[in-house]
Amino acid sequence: PKHRSIISDLILKGIIDSYAISAEAGRGWIIMNAKDKTAIHTQLERSPLYKYFELEIDQLMIYDSQMYRFPKMVLN
Repeated sequence: PKHRSIISDLILKGIIDSYAISAEAGRGWIIMNAKDKTAIHTQLERSPLYKYFELEIDQLMIYDSQMYRFPKMVLN
């Protein structure tokens, strides 16, 4: 519960764009907005689960998503 609360807070603040955990809960993916890797660690170390994380941090060049598209028009 505390971990989810921290993740939700980071999503609301716009620091996390996307958060996904595999069905087995053994692997996850987070897309974050940060100026560098240190800033990412600073945010994630707030989680009580941080000590169990094995992080691979890569800078994205392109991130496209349906979420960033204009809504589809619906004619009534």
